[in-house]
Amino acid sequence: MGIFSFRNCAIFALALALFLPYLTHSVFRFLSFSLDEIVGNIDPSVEDEVLAKRFRQKKVLIIGATRGIGRGIALNLARYGADVTIVGRNPIAGGDVVKNMKNISRNEEQIFKAYTADLSTTTGCKTFTEKLRNSGASYDYLVMTMGVSINRNRSSYEHGIV
Repeated sequence: MGIFSFRNCAIFALALALFLPYLTHSVFRFLSFSLDEIVGNIDPSVEDEVLAKRFRQKKVLIIGATRGIGRGIALNLARYGADVTIVGRNPIAGGDVVKNMKNISRNEEQIFKAYTADLSTTTGCKTFTEKLRNSGASYDYLVMTMGVSINRNRSSYEHGIV
């Protein structure tokens, strides 16, 4: 049965469905408003400086960053000085995001990487986690924004995961 059983996946999907709106709201609030947990509202004229201090030299892994919200988060974090590693299914889109991050980065020492992985399957998850484990990388932040769509024409999904 193992960790990737249908029951565990169903429980995970339900938990994700219940808490995703709150997580999404928190991310949008964090990126859209000038709030700091210690000092409250930050003057917009110093917002970039405060965020740059917070994320400078931090390592961030963003899953689902080749487009949409994940891409926007990746670009903003690169602008604020973070080292950003992105994961997505499309290698061309991943390369474009890395190129854009390099163009808007604060310094030449920032590190940007893109991994191509299909995390909608157990095989894809296992392969990616092994690759990540073998790289020896560690991260300060994990952002998960991946979207999975159902292809109704596909006869079956690997291991029952959409």
